[in-house]
Amino acid sequence: MRKLLTTIIAAGTMAWTPSFLIAAQAPVPRVQAAAEQTLTGCLAKGSGDAYILQASDGTTVSVTGPSQLAKHIGQTVRLKGTMDRTSSTFSATAVESVASTCSG
Repeated sequence: MRKLLTTIIAAGTMAWTPSFLIAAQAPVPRVQAAAEQTLTGCLAKGSGDAYILQASDGTTVSVTGPSQLAKHIGQTVRLKGTMDRTSSTFSATAVESVASTCSG
């Protein structure tokens, strides 16, 4: 009887332990939302529905966003949105005119 009880306890412990260890080793992946950013620069028309934002240091980024971007071509603008690291495209959610022309 004692040997049977020991076998049952050992089998129960072995059946429980692997599932516990698997749960501890497999964390649930979490999707992080892209952080909102603000970019400022000169807005120009790109190809298709895209635009190009050129910063004062000469760096450029491809921009997509609302239809209001079209009326700000040739202006210095401040854009709020998120950067898609896969395509290196900034997705603007808001546009604000900083100056009616691009200086530089």
